[in-house]
Amino acid sequence: MRREPLIWTSELAYGVGLFVADGHLSIDGRHLDFTSKDLQLVETFRGIFGLSCKITKKTRSHEQEKRYFHVGFSDVRLYRFLLELNIPQQKSLHIRELALPKRHFFDFLRGLVDGDGNICIYRHPESEREQFKIRIFSASHQFILWVKKKIAEADIGGGIIISGKGVWVLAYSKRYALPLLK
Repeated sequence: MRREPLIWTSELAYGVGLFVADGHLSIDGRHLDFTSKDLQLVETFRGIFGLSCKITKKTRSHEQEKRYFHVGFSDVRLYRFLLELNIPQQKSLHIRELALPKRHFFDFLRGLVDGDGNICIYRHPESEREQFKIRIFSASHQFILWVKKKIAEADIGGGIIISGKGVWVLAYSKRYALPLLK
């Protein structure tokens, strides 16, 4: 059980971003889990929150092969902390605006991109110039709108929202992705 209070740091905000991307709050009010295909992300998450629990592998619903790394743990204080940030138990479709300190939004965003986003580098088909995009994915349209609004508050323009199959994508192309990377 966590004895020390949770104090906002860049690392904690990054960990919250990872959790929003790939974490889950159980309905019992005390259990949390974090699952990712990326072992390093699970190890990083475990380190940020000082967890000593074992990393296991698991499957997703209809799959047979255990391809996902997972930590499950009980931490009532962290659970309540995440609820106070407006992270709902069934967050995928229901997450909206979060109550994050303004100064740690971009640390949170780094975690979100590492968990539920990507940075794509590719060559433009006509000009052959290197291009890149930053993309963030979410099943919640309201959450994607909120992320775009928070980025715009930092005077970073651009950002298009694309509707996909059950997912929303917030994408920033090269011109707007460069300041976002900084």
